[in-house]
Amino acid sequence: MTETPYLLQPAILIFGISAILGFVTWLIRQEGKITQALERIAKLELAAEEIRHEIIDHKDRENLHFNERVARQVEEKNDARFGRLEADIKEIKQMVRDLTKR
Repeated sequence: MTETPYLLQPAILIFGISAILGFVTWLIRQEGKITQALERIAKLELAAEEIRHEIIDHKDRENLHFNERVARQVEEKNDARFGRLEADIKEIKQMVRDLTKR
């Protein structure tokens, strides 16, 4: 009986083949994980770009905040003015009533 070389023994061949198949399977799984990660990265980059555009648009409308603040101040001052005017009108009406009673 002739001896087979060490690498061609059935136990070594089975182990080597299973190791190679395991390695190929591991590579295929890694490729799938990388593909999923790249898809997630693309989605995140798209979302980040949308947020950047929203921030730029918001910066372009920064006068909006200023205008709202100015409008609120004007409204408060107008309320105070009209309140004084109404009080003055009431006083004038009362004076006219007092004068018409005499």
